[in-house]
Amino acid sequence: DPNDTESYIFFNLMQNAYFEQSLIFAELCQKELHKGPIPTNRGIKQGGLLVLWRTTMPSVLVEMGFITNASDRAVLASNGGREKIAGKLFNAFEKFKEQYEGSGADDTPKAEATGPKAEENAEPKAGDTTEPEPSAADDTKAALQEQKPIDSGVFYAVQIFALSKELKAGAPQFKGLKDIHRFHTGNVFKYTAGVFKTEQEAAAAALKMKADFPGCFVVKIDNFEIIKK
Repeated sequence: DPNDTESYIFFNLMQNAYFEQSLIFAELCQKELHKGPIPTNRGIKQGGLLVLWRTTMPSVLVEMGFITNASDRAVLASNGGREKIAGKLFNAFEKFKEQYEGSGADDTPKAEATGPKAEENAEPKAGDTTEPEPSAADDTKAALQEQKPIDSGVFYAVQIFALSKELKAGAPQFKGLKDIHRFHTGNVFKYTAGVFKTEQEAAAAALKMKADFPGCFVVKIDNFEIIKK
């Protein structure tokens, strides 16, 4: 019964078993493809994609360009262009495979491997008195602490989407939802809505959000982080 809460949770778990790994794979694909031959970067987006719904492994849908665009079409129509694209995708897969297998059978690859450059996180130089900017994780933690989440930071929420760009509070993409929280993983910003005591409550709320956010699903928040269920 697609309207039954327990059925929703079951299919939700099936669909998102490899979500974190898929995000990391998508980041690697984006990084490789941004070098060309079609350099336009429209970011990483999460959606309710039927073509990926029943995959039993990390998976992404790659959209390379538009056949209605003369420049894109020329690349896609040429053997050399297609070979370059295939090579970029192969490089991304090779890096993901090395990262995935090197993390251990039960571990999720660390998102930091494709995150900011090392110099961005380096120690301040001598004489530098500039205070470091608060990170997205710090912002999220402060917001959650201010709201005094249930059970000292352990609760459920509904992840509505994940993007490669940061959205400001009250952005129209949230469609009026309240209790929005942002989590930063690698190059991806994840956005959740609501604070729920049980997974069942969060699943019931997710059902109501499906109309506006088809790809939404339930996540567990522990110590101000989205944890693997």
